[in-house]
Amino acid sequence: MNNDSQSALRFVLFATSVADAWMALMAMAGFDADDPWSRRITIAPLGALPPALRIGVPPASQREFLGDRQAEAAYDAHLRALTLSTELVEIDIAPFLETARLLRRWVASHTALAGNRRSILFAAFGAEEEGLLGSSNLASELGTPMDSVVAMVNLDMVGRLRGNTLPVEGAGTAPEWPALLADANADGLAFQFMDDYVSRNDQYPFIQRGIPAIHLFPGLHPEYHTPADDVELLNTAGAAASARSLPAPTGWMSWASRFARESSMASTP
Repeated sequence: MNNDSQSALRFVLFATSVADAWMALMAMAGFDADDPWSRRITIAPLGALPPALRIGVPPASQREFLGDRQAEAAYDAHLRALTLSTELVEIDIAPFLETARLLRRWVASHTALAGNRRSILFAAFGAEEEGLLGSSNLASELGTPMDSVVAMVNLDMVGRLRGNTLPVEGAGTAPEWPALLADANADGLAFQFMDDYVSRNDQYPFIQRGIPAIHLFPGLHPEYHTPADDVELLNTAGAAASARSLPAPTGWMSWASRFARESSMASTP
């Protein structure tokens, strides 16, 4: 089920300055007593803007292109273009890379799983707000049909976990999700399983292709999509607990084996 009931109306307003855009927005949102369909809309005041747009990029030492010189050249050219109008801020992605390396070492040390080994792809998506461009590109690059892809987990915004409740969107895409997460839940998180999912998040391109996918999503917060959403607001302990709630590789291997058997049976005349 695709539930967009929480989606906000979005539009693009072009103006030569922020002040002009703000004036146009206030005029558009103004109440018209002569219009029976007009409603009073509360708009928060315009906050202070940063001196320049800031974009986070990985440090040069952590950019790995695996020998793809064309991708590396395109990335460097894009960064040079960005520096003309933005401030590039290096963001340490070592924890992200180390998580992938730790999982690789875990699988390599469990030789009993050799017969069920599968690739596990870590991806940091971009351009979600522009229409899921990053995740859609990856989903299309993986090819169709995607019979070998078992599942997708979206960890977007887990750094803002509040309290002990972690909503899980898209749990209805596969019956195994509740049991897999419950078995791995060493931190006692209270999962709130929701069968529904929305089409504006990065798991959606995979769901469109029949891949079970969930989004561990703590929910929106007042700083969402504002310059005030800064590092000091991160709940690092909550993010770690959310990551630890993911099944161990043994759980994925079990699911992968069943998935492979069912796919084989489905394709047998």
